[in-house]
Parts: sequence; C-alpha cells; structure tokens
Amino acid sequence: MAMEEIVRNLSDDGILTLTLNRPKVFNAVTCEVCQNLTTIFTYASSNEAVRVIVLTAEGRGFCTGQDLAELKTSDMGITERLESCFNPLVESMVNCSKPIIAAINGVAAGAGMSLALACDIRIMADTASFTTAFSKIGLVPDSGMSHTLPKLVGKSKAFELLCLSPKISAEEALSLGLVSEVVASDDLGARANTLAATYANGPTKAYGLIKDLLNTDGTLEALLGKETNYQNQATQTADHKEGMAAFFEKRPANFKGK
Repeated sequence: MAMEEIVRNLSDDGILTLTLNRPKVFNAVTCEVCQNLTTIFTYASSNEAVRVIVLTAEGRGFCTGQDLAELKTSDMGITERLESCFNPLVESMVNCSKPIIAAINGVAAGAGMSLALACDIRIMADTASFTTAFSKIGLVPDSGMSHTLPKLVGKSKAFELLCLSPKISAEEALSLGLVSEVVASDDLGARANTLAATYANGPTKAYGLIKDLLNTDGTLEALLGKETNYQNQATQTADHKEGMAAFFEKRPANFKGK
C-alpha cells in the first residue's frame, strides 16, 4: 500500500509531519503515492487540528521525482500521469491553507525538486542538493517548476538551471534564494520541528490568507481588492481579537488558529 510509503505523524501542537518512505529508490514517487499525498494535503487544509505541515523523507534522498521504473509497467501515458497524479498534488499543496515546510534531507531532483519548490518554506541539510534533471533526459519541467523556479531565482537563472541542470549544493541553493536556511544534516529534524512549532503557535487563519495572497497573480487593482476582502475576514477571527487584547495588555498572544 502506498499509504505505508508516507509516514504520518500529527503532534499535539498541530504539527503534521509527512515522511516519504521509499529510501531504496531515493523516495521517487509513484502515481499512487502522489494521489495519497494529494488526499492528505486536501484533508489537512480543512482540519483544524493541523496547524502546519512538514514534508521530509527517509534515507539519503528527499525525492528524485517520478519513479521511472513505474513507467515501464504502466499503461498510463505522460499526459494522464501528470493530469491525474502530479498536477493535482502540486495544486493541493499550493491551495492548502496551512504553511508547508520542506525539510530537505537529501537530493531533490526533477519533480522531487518541484515538490520542494511548491512548499512555502524550505530548509536544507548541508549535505543535500537540488537538480532540475528534466533536460538531462530531453524533457521540459513539469509539476509546476516552470512557475515556481523563475519566481524564486528570476527568468534568466531559471532558464540556465532548467537547460543545463547543474547540481546545486545546499550553500548555492541558499545564495540563490531556493531555501531560507541550511543546517547540519543531523540537526535538520530538530530545526524543522522548532520552525514548525513557531508557525503552529501563530495565527494560522491569517497565515492561510497570506499564503493565498502571495500565490495570486493579476493586476494591482485585483490584488488590492483581494487584500481588502481578506483583511475583513481576518478581523472576524478569534486570533485577531486575541492579538489585539495581547497588544493592549502587553503580553504574548495565545493564538488558537480560529
């Protein structure tokens, strides 16, 4: 069962940790794994018990994209594979109302890099690396990378990385803005949990609205209208009322994500 290839743990403080568990193939993903991840992200988005999500993996790889071995035995063509498996997964991550932290423990290649880029925050072990990979086998980027990568590094650098597919070390990824932090490999799990706890203790309703605003493309006029709508929604939350009370009472806010 593919669900056994995704280890799930929900802590009492609302941190949902998803661990890809196919270390023998560097956590390359099958369509079934993608579909189950989509289900999890969709469920987590509306589950008040979940405040933040950490996506990581077992072994030496974060994710090397599509399991190419599956291509040899599947009757599913590439169009169907993307439309029914990978595209819905990326959409479920982007549309998820909870912050998603990628704790990148090893190589992230191809669609595996795409999944990392679809997360809201990325931290990386100092031994991990990225590579776009697609052009190495004569392919174009998929799973959203042509959208996310240029937003992070600019169009010209994205073109270079997609065409030449160099290995990007953790320090290079940090300098390019692909990740926000690099930590020692042994410290990655602890740092991810500490960071996740910071988000879990915050006003997660507002975080979800912020995430959607940042993922919105369009004119300034349209975005200003959406900001106004979302600000109105935010003022109705219990977290806003708690934040205001804490401000005037000069104490830390106790946010509940409501």
